[in-house]
Amino acid sequence: MRQDIDFVCLSAWKRHLPVNPGLQISLGDAGVQPCGGEEGSRPGLFPQRFAGAAGAAEDGEQPAGLVGMANPWEDMTAEQLQEASGLTFFVPEGAENVIYRYLRSEGLIEMQFTLDGNEYCARMVRAQLQNGELMDISGMYFAWENEEEVTVGHCKGTIGQAQTGSEEYVELCLWYDVVPGLMYSLSVYTTDLDGLDLTAVAQQVFIPAQGND
Repeated sequence: MRQDIDFVCLSAWKRHLPVNPGLQISLGDAGVQPCGGEEGSRPGLFPQRFAGAAGAAEDGEQPAGLVGMANPWEDMTAEQLQEASGLTFFVPEGAENVIYRYLRSEGLIEMQFTLDGNEYCARMVRAQLQNGELMDISGMYFAWENEEEVTVGHCKGTIGQAQTGSEEYVELCLWYDVVPGLMYSLSVYTTDLDGLDLTAVAQQVFIPAQGND
């Protein structure tokens, strides 16, 4: 697995995304500047495939000043991740190549997986947000389009899409479960947005504390 360096953007993902009562939100208006470029910084999912991690060069080389910097992400098993963080993911049916990581200093957990040929990155962190707030923990900075409100369980959130500059697209879903105080993100790279339902995958990855009744 490639040694990711997207941790250089931690100060960025801590910024809140205020949501008005109608949840009219622009994911691109979070006051967050892309790390290492104008837009399109990737979260660093799989070897080679996601060579453009935030702050990384597109050829996968580390930027000047970061060479030799220790990678704070810890690769873990599902059991180790739950023991270390107290948090867990639910693996979607049919998911393959599942990888778990933990950013201990921030309490941020991550699960990477492939499903139906698409590559996903799920993240979760404890956060105390005001009612109607979201926080972008994805580590992804694109000019989001086709943004709309979504509901995952009883949790309100947003979804946005962007083109990566080729025939590939990226889609991001953010939502917050107020009962346990957990912020979630789920992102995917795909060539077929029409055949993808990101919120349906989100329902499988995260089970909100409120339930679905």
